[in-house]
Amino acid sequence: MNKTKHHSIEDIEAELIAQAWKEPEFRKELLENPRQALSSRGYHVPDDVVCKVLEEPEHTWMIVIPTCPTNILEFDDDAIFNLASKEAHHLHHSKDYIKEEGLWELYSHRYWPSHHEEP
Repeated sequence: MNKTKHHSIEDIEAELIAQAWKEPEFRKELLENPRQALSSRGYHVPDDVVCKVLEEPEHTWMIVIPTCPTNILEFDDDAIFNLASKEAHHLHHSKDYIKEEGLWELYSHRYWPSHHEEP
């Protein structure tokens, strides 16, 4: 997804949630046809990216388990836990942060599977 005024996934998600709360028709469209709804707001989702939007019911705990990095067993438990913690908190850090933390190889397999080289 891209839209120039936002710099993080969290910003985009926050804006979309706020719009969905304020605009029932947008919320309905976002749930029924997310790609079209996002496009109508200026966000482009690449064709090779599956886009799903779910509504979390009240008193429900939904856990999304991301795809496991292909090289996960090359890392120790602490590195794996650090990456899982960032996923669990929806902290999509910049490539520079991940590189500084020594998690580039692990993170790149998760988010950029065809681009394992450092940024």
